[in-house]
Amino acid sequence: MTASEIAQATSLASELAKSFPSTEDSEFLRMSRIYAEDLPRTLRVALNRLRLSEQTAACLISGFPVEDDALGPTPSRFGGQPSPASTLEPDTFFFLCGSLLGDPIGWETQQDGRLMHDSIAVRGTPRVQVAAQRIPVAWHTEDAAHPCRADYVGFMCLRDELSSATTYASVDQIRLDPGDVDILFQPRFLIQADDPHLAIDPASAHGTAQISVLFGDRRHPYLRLDPYLMVEPDDPPASAALGRLIEALQQHLVAVPLAPGDALFIDNYRAVHGRQGFRPRFDGTDRWLKGLNIARDLRKSRTLRGGPDERVIFGLPAQAAGIG
Repeated sequence: MTASEIAQATSLASELAKSFPSTEDSEFLRMSRIYAEDLPRTLRVALNRLRLSEQTAACLISGFPVEDDALGPTPSRFGGQPSPASTLEPDTFFFLCGSLLGDPIGWETQQDGRLMHDSIAVRGTPRVQVAAQRIPVAWHTEDAAHPCRADYVGFMCLRDELSSATTYASVDQIRLDPGDVDILFQPRFLIQADDPHLAIDPASAHGTAQISVLFGDRRHPYLRLDPYLMVEPDDPPASAALGRLIEALQQHLVAVPLAPGDALFIDNYRAVHGRQGFRPRFDGTDRWLKGLNIARDLRKSRTLRGGPDERVIFGLPAQAAGIG
């Protein structure tokens, strides 16, 4: 953003932060898409291009001011931010940007159903692929096994002295053998639900519905995969094709170090994402990102939400992995 655009965005976020106590406020959620129209036009154009043209799989927005001294300590646990007001202005700006792509959603099974997530290090977290871990997060499609997974994921950096980069790789950047494409478009693969979803539905760990890894337009396909949670196919051609896809994505992985005030939005249907590892100090100065899951169409999750304007999705439906 230019200096004038930063001033416009900052003024809007400041005004709204005085009117609403949180981005979880029900009235703010109802009006967020309307307020987002007051963001700078060039920003709105860039995010609209990401949403409609599909010519790129990510959009980085830089320049929103974040004062480290005003943030307070990095939380040591999810939901443990001492003063939510300390990040309300960047939270508001980030949420409005996400609202230009769709509707931010939450999960009953993740961070107490909050829409705005913290990506932080939590002491004693098991070495599993979740936002609280300190080891690298292997790249993946967010909530790959769930039919109501987000269309976009967003990350906004508040603090990261160690520059632990977010990573992503777009399916449009790789070239696959036509025979592999044929196989990957067939329902010959199985993705298990991840640990947060299993907390509410342990039976979903070993579903039987097989899926295709690629779907949509064969010339410019969408993808869904999570190598960490995928079951090795008992099918040599499928296993080989999957392995070549994983290798190709790994070779095209892009690292994006986020500075405070940077917001990165990634198309969850056209790219996988992860992050590099870091060693936390647990002294209140560790890496702190905010995260959003964004859906283009709330209606596809209507049976799993309490009302048409509710944003939190409850549970994992039977045979979820078999739905596109």
